[in-house]
Amino acid sequence: MRRTGYLSLTGIALICIGIFAVAQKGMTHPFYISVCQVDHDPDTRTLEITFKIFIDDLEQTLEAQGTGKLHLGTDRESDAADRYIARYLEQHVLIEIDGRTLTGNYLGKETESDVIWCYVEMEDVPSIHTITVTNTLLIDMFEDQTNMVHIKANGQKKSMLLTRVLDRDTVEF
Repeated sequence: MRRTGYLSLTGIALICIGIFAVAQKGMTHPFYISVCQVDHDPDTRTLEITFKIFIDDLEQTLEAQGTGKLHLGTDRESDAADRYIARYLEQHVLIEIDGRTLTGNYLGKETESDVIWCYVEMEDVPSIHTITVTNTLLIDMFEDQTNMVHIKANGQKKSMLLTRVLDRDTVEF
């Protein structure tokens, strides 16, 4: 299997720590990156998916699609924010388990400093042998966008690094 988007977990962790440390200091972040964590829970037969995205990048992308100002994470946040975010995630993230495309249920979001955490759950996933992820979040807006995907299943951890050039990858468990 070709693994052109593969990075070691240590390398990805160091990149994440550096990038999000800059964001925590309130500086303009120099990189365009999102992190997606996919956890398989065999007991509940679900995939629990968490996205960590810079708020300003997500707002800029959604506003370019005509949503108007969303003011995410403020007391002026648009009542339609969750609807726009759910639709955007559905349009830009595709997950296939053993060749079967799954549909996600958007659970909500939380904001923390300069980032937004979005939560999605996918049901009826008793086991995983292969997972294919397509992630085009923010790629249309930011040419240098990188989307990291970390997956925990079957007692193993695997990661993908997805970009404009390689926006889809598959790992086996």
